[in-house]
Amino acid sequence: MSAPDPITLGVIWGALQSIAVEIGTTVHKTAYSEQAREGQDFSVAVFDPAGRMVAQGPYSPGHMGAMSFAVKNALAAHPVESLRPGDAILLNDPLLGSGHFPDFFITQPAFHDGALIGFAVNILHHTDVGGQRPGSQGVVGIFDYFQEGLRIPPTKVWREYEEDQAVVGIIAANTRTPDKVLGDLRAQRSALRVGELRLVELVERYGRDVVGAAMDEIIARTEASMRTAIRQVPSGVYRFEDFFDDYGPGTDPLRVAVTVSVDGDRMTIDYAGSSPQTASGMNSYINYTRSYSYAAVKCLADPFGPMNEGALRPITVSAPEGSFLNPRPPAGGGPRAIICYRTFEAVLGALAPALPERVAAASSHFANPTFGGLDRARNRSFVAYELVLSGTGGRATKDGCEAMSSAFNASNIPVEAQEANQPIVVERFELIRDSAGPGTFRGGCGIRRDMRFLADDGKLTNLSERQKFPPYGLFGGKPGILARTLINPGPGEQIVHSKESREFAYGDVISFQQSGAGGYGDPLARDPARVLDDVLDDFIGIDAARSDYGVVITGTGIDLQVDETATERLRASLKGCSVAASVNSSGHGREMLTRGVTRFDCQPRSDRSFPGGRRPPDIYVYPQAPREVEVLFIGWNPPRPFGGFWSLDFNDPVRGEMFLIFRDLQLTEATTSDDRFLEDFTAKGFYFVHAVKCWTDARFPGFGRDSSNREARTTIGLPLLRACATEHLYPEIDSLRPKRVCALGELAYLALCERYSGLPRAVRRTEGREFRQGERGLPWHLLYTCLPLPQRVHDTRRHQYRWAREVLCDHLRAFLHGTTCQ
Repeated sequence: MSAPDPITLGVIWGALQSIAVEIGTTVHKTAYSEQAREGQDFSVAVFDPAGRMVAQGPYSPGHMGAMSFAVKNALAAHPVESLRPGDAILLNDPLLGSGHFPDFFITQPAFHDGALIGFAVNILHHTDVGGQRPGSQGVVGIFDYFQEGLRIPPTKVWREYEEDQAVVGIIAANTRTPDKVLGDLRAQRSALRVGELRLVELVERYGRDVVGAAMDEIIARTEASMRTAIRQVPSGVYRFEDFFDDYGPGTDPLRVAVTVSVDGDRMTIDYAGSSPQTASGMNSYINYTRSYSYAAVKCLADPFGPMNEGALRPITVSAPEGSFLNPRPPAGGGPRAIICYRTFEAVLGALAPALPERVAAASSHFANPTFGGLDRARNRSFVAYELVLSGTGGRATKDGCEAMSSAFNASNIPVEAQEANQPIVVERFELIRDSAGPGTFRGGCGIRRDMRFLADDGKLTNLSERQKFPPYGLFGGKPGILARTLINPGPGEQIVHSKESREFAYGDVISFQQSGAGGYGDPLARDPARVLDDVLDDFIGIDAARSDYGVVITGTGIDLQVDETATERLRASLKGCSVAASVNSSGHGREMLTRGVTRFDCQPRSDRSFPGGRRPPDIYVYPQAPREVEVLFIGWNPPRPFGGFWSLDFNDPVRGEMFLIFRDLQLTEATTSDDRFLEDFTAKGFYFVHAVKCWTDARFPGFGRDSSNREARTTIGLPLLRACATEHLYPEIDSLRPKRVCALGELAYLALCERYSGLPRAVRRTEGREFRQGERGLPWHLLYTCLPLPQRVHDTRRHQYRWAREVLCDHLRAFLHGTTCQ
């Protein structure tokens, strides 16, 4: 049959959307659990008789992308010809559904006069389905999904409207919260009955053939719309990478590497290069990885078009089998929800150069902890589910939003709902000042939610992120602050790892302090009036207005105002510091180690030069090295022409901080960072070189304070680092033959990573990571730590902000233990 006329098509399309919303509203109004009734952690859709999604409700894209595969898998186990009116198929198998057991998919057919006319489908995240931890989302100690709870293959739980009591009994026997799970399960079933009735009414009104033809036309038009949208994206290959903090205490970061290829009206998303699957719950089965990849493309390419089978056809998503984004069964996947933001944002980051006006910076990562224990007041066990949703990333024309989900449509669970139903008192629920990533358009603020538990035998399963790798900014925007979780914040507070499972006591307060979202664009370009508004609204403080945005605010109380003259002067000064000078040492530089003097004569390669227009110094002189170098310190680039660590006529901040550290370690008797300190420094077998020999004002392209400028990092910073390290640094190290090497900051460490490929790149400098001689192919003992500048850094060991020199002092004390230079 040909497509119906435009008016009829429009009416049927509206009816299908309305049916999906009504299914969702029924779930929302009748569900028992807080996460479904208040947090809206469910999704719904309408499918055609062939099992193709036609219309969806405005809920979670992570569910929706997986739903098409779940329905196909349900029908593969229960073919259409075996279905009867009133049948309903339930599944929660991770590989067949959306990746973890708590998500129950139910597929119910709709018939008219004995003919199949479509399916009503929904999915809901259930509070608990058994397993190792309350809430069934444990990370630590999971080595397969048999530890995570009840696994249900495609099963008819309802046959001709009759509930299978045996199956339901098995479900009830395998959950810590049978009332909520069965209540939510029956809410799902009732909602699908509503959807079934509405589909029948639609067919009775327009006829089976007309509705079927309309469904075909809707899917075809959606596919055409998406292909047209993809053609508007410049063809090319776009790459991006980001990292998860880890997959549990003491584990390495997880790499998310994505390559997005745009070829005409098709897009391919490939996660080759991502970390292997983990012996934990931190894995994302391929349907879930696909879901948020689809969602990212939909948001960027065709945000206002329908979302159905047609929108998915031009997009191919793949990940290497055996990676944590496509694990082999029976890998764990209970806490896979924490992964969705990162896959979504990896695609956004990759496509940012192609669609700069449409992307957003990284959002503040949500927390999704679960709790269990004994409710003393009600004399019963409980399982509580929590969502702490924070800010969204800055955009090309707007700031990020506060206290909202980014990649899906869930909501923060109201304080009143938690307190009325759980042994919980929410003591703080607020925005964190100075948490948002600065930018022309700043990111959204992080959220703090403090919850006091009036429960015995408490068990916390933490599920959070961005405690080591902050949400990235875009196009000069800065990252937000890091997140943290604490028990009893304040004096004596206990730090809780982002993936930790642990106990808590009656009356304990658990504080979730989420990261701020990344900013978009140069903060120095932000309208000073908007900065003042942010100060008045307590999003940022006066000091941050000055340091992050170059805006000078005077006055007190409601009389605060922008000092325009001082602001203009300050911004001019800050902008001068941010412009990288010429970095011509990518050319034919020479190093000579003769008579103990190292000279550098850097010349440009042909006519190419990097931005800035200033020449690096023609000669930079180092003093005589010790006969035996006990410890070689590698710093960044010299901050001024002819000025650096060894230049006594220049007040080098690194030398100043190193002097304070050496004084604290009792390694020098000098009273100032003068030539006496440098004499002590070399006499004890220490030596210092710069990773890059040319100066670039106060910022090295794509690193340090310019780290959010990923384009500068790729096109300027890394090529310069490789070239200069090859020409100068590696021969220096070989000639000096140190016993130990200390990489001060990211630039120095990455220079070593370029030569010793076995070194992991995803290591934070504040960890004080040590590598033994012979490990990773190293010829010496290596310490990677922070660059000693007069600034505060987040100490990942103590989970607090400290002066960089204090962190480095602790690292060096351990690193030098037992050496002759102590």
